[in-house]
Amino acid sequence: MLVGQTMSGKTTAWDILNDALNVLHKKEIEKDPSKKDKENVTLTYPSVKYELINPKSITIRELYGDFDDGQPPQWVDGILSSILKKIC
Repeated sequence: MLVGQTMSGKTTAWDILNDALNVLHKKEIEKDPSKKDKENVTLTYPSVKYELINPKSITIRELYGDFDDGQPPQWVDGILSSILKKIC
């Protein structure tokens, strides 16, 4: 999470970091192509995936999830848990 004043460079900072890590990942795969499709291989630089959300535009329950009031009560995923499931 990046927090700061307006126009302080937050977007530029995470964009540069994202690009740098993805370049390092690409170079690592080019160096050893056998790592590309293996699931249990630990990469020094895994690829970076991200999703942008505006947490001020939704409620806390929509962001994190909550129990619904049905019988029986069931958990309803929030936006963050849904995004994490998709990315992972």
